[in-house]
Amino acid sequence: IIASFLQTLRNSFQREIMVAAGPWIAAWVRFAFAVPFTFAVLMALLLYRGHYGIALSQYFWLNVMAGSLFQFLASAAFLLSMRFSKFAIGVALQHSWIIVTAAFGVWFLGDKLGWISWAGLIIATLGMVMISWPEKKLNANIDVKNALLSGLFGFTSGVFFAICSNQFRAAVNAVEGNPTFFASTLTVLITQIS
Repeated sequence: IIASFLQTLRNSFQREIMVAAGPWIAAWVRFAFAVPFTFAVLMALLLYRGHYGIALSQYFWLNVMAGSLFQFLASAAFLLSMRFSKFAIGVALQHSWIIVTAAFGVWFLGDKLGWISWAGLIIATLGMVMISWPEKKLNANIDVKNALLSGLFGFTSGVFFAICSNQFRAAVNAVEGNPTFFASTLTVLITQIS
């Protein structure tokens, strides 16, 4: 509940920045301002543990760079989806990332999901779309072109978020010999800086 509230606040702030500076600056801001906080967490982990043997392979860097690019593009597409429509069509379709992430995990990372897992993912996706869908019905007064663009950018954002989340998971798994929390924090910091 707290995360949803903070995410809603962040999205509204980003939308205001987008109006003044455009979608690319607004997408960049979400990364730049988080760097000091992630750096502080990483330093606290290093102080607590004393040392970590870190060997970052080419595979790690490839996944981090690809994930960073797709996350940046996903953020920009999400902001553009809100720009083209006052309604939450783009936001609703952005939630496609839930099921697309699972599909990419199966196809590219070898995840095994049974029918119960797929049913849960489909129900979760439909639930997110339903609660995000605009309350007002589309009518003749609504610019259909803008509504379609909003939906297209929203869906594109969802696909890009799905790709980047799997890239980051692969990068975290590539930081061998370290606890997952440390590997995740290191991956996030490098992502934010890159």
